[in-house]
Amino acid sequence: MSRRETFFQASRFAIVGGACFAAGVLILYVLTDLGGLHYLLSMSVALVSGSFLGWILNRTWTFRSDAADTGMEFFRYLGVNIGAYIATLLLMGFLVSGLGVNYIVASVVIAFAMMFANFLIHRAWSFRRGDH
Repeated sequence: MSRRETFFQASRFAIVGGACFAAGVLILYVLTDLGGLHYLLSMSVALVSGSFLGWILNRTWTFRSDAADTGMEFFRYLGVNIGAYIATLLLMGFLVSGLGVNYIVASVVIAFAMMFANFLIHRAWSFRRGDH
């Protein structure tokens, strides 16, 4: 894949991630501030919701996958997201409870940090070419 193609693929990934992140922050805010749930439970709901939206958009638009075995692709995608989920919760707990960072600010910082790692892993493993 050329640098240009990689750039556009990474740009699509960032757009999808931005849409999923915006939906997630909205869910996080509504459940925490309006619903009274603990921020970690709210973050869990937001991450699961964003994961399903991201799977659909990344598969069809970002990586334009046409793999026949969508089940295996989905489980790889889910595995990466579970790892990111665990890292996100640990970082949220550390930043919010440990350092006193606002939970929305913490979620923004974490999202940017995780985006780069997630793109590289999804590209190399979740949606790798040659599995078709």
